Amino acid sequence: MSDTLRSYQVWKGGRREHATALAGKIDGPLGQAMTSWYDELNRRATTSSVHASAGAR
Repeated sequence: MSDTLRSYQVWKGGRREHATALAGKIDGPLGQAMTSWYDELNRRATTSSVHASAGAR
C-alpha cells in the first residue's frame, strides 16, 4: 500500500513518467489498476487540450 501512495504522491508532484514507472513495479491488481488509471488520466489530458485548442483562433 505504501508503494501505491508513494506513486500517487509523485504523480501529484508532476513527475508523471516516474509515477507510472513506480506503479508498474507494484505487483498484483492494484499495480495494474494504478497503471491503467494513469493511462486514462494521460488520455484525458491529451483529449482535453485538443478540445480546448480546437476552438481557438
